[in-house]
Amino acid sequence: MIKDSNELDLKVQEYLKHFDVYSIMHHLDLVGEGQKLEVLNQNPRGDNLYYQWLACLIRLTKPKQVVELGPAAGISTIMMASQLSKDSKFYSVDIDEDLAWKWMKYKYPQLIKILGDDIDTNIWSKDVDLKKTDIWFIDTIHTEEQLDKELQ
Repeated sequence: MIKDSNELDLKVQEYLKHFDVYSIMHHLDLVGEGQKLEVLNQNPRGDNLYYQWLACLIRLTKPKQVVELGPAAGISTIMMASQLSKDSKFYSVDIDEDLAWKWMKYKYPQLIKILGDDIDTNIWSKDVDLKKTDIWFIDTIHTEEQLDKELQ
């Protein structure tokens, strides 16, 4: 059993050393070349294992329910969904209908896309129990005010 976030991060970092990102690159066919370089950690701006870390987190922890707020074009969504068990639930919420999930090539059976404001509780189906969420991935507007509202 993992005791804290530092221990979890160390386990994910170890898992990253053996992660084959090339095996899932076909999921990213619609993604721009610059973003693909970021996923591959080949961006000239410096090291960034962010996307691979997300995929490894999902594979390592095997969550039953994930909620993502702010997927934008969908790279993080793709990285997590490609590693998520088919019997899991993955709720992805975005407010921008022109941008949301535009880079998603595949349909993932566990992914439920919700278009709307994540602060509005009416966007959620009555059968969704958010208290059962194993991983919350919050990547919306990066302001203290927005995060406070989401946490409430």
